[in-house]
Amino acid sequence: MITLSHEIEQGIDIVGFHGRLSAADAGKVSDELNRIMENGGRNISIDMADLDFVDSSGLSVLINTLKLTRSAGGDLVLVNVNPRVMALLELTRVNEIIDIYEDQSSLFAALKQQSG
Repeated sequence: MITLSHEIEQGIDIVGFHGRLSAADAGKVSDELNRIMENGGRNISIDMADLDFVDSSGLSVLINTLKLTRSAGGDLVLVNVNPRVMALLELTRVNEIIDIYEDQSSLFAALKQQSG
């Protein structure tokens, strides 16, 4: 089971994933991410610090959200990815299409450098 948290910081929608992202919850997570985008969120950072597990349905949610954000002129990034989930992202090469940051501070520093 997964729960989500949501806050906006420096114009970035930060969505915390807590628990397991599997087929059982993929629809709920996708609906929530779509709702955030419908409310103006184009740049989404998914904080995975409390995410224990991701299956293929979870990866599909991430890739579909990436496509939607980019088609809206925004982006999707991942932060605080634990080693277990990172191993899956590397095995499936998702890490090659989605930017991953060590933490929110690293993300904000990179954004500041890009705009500066």
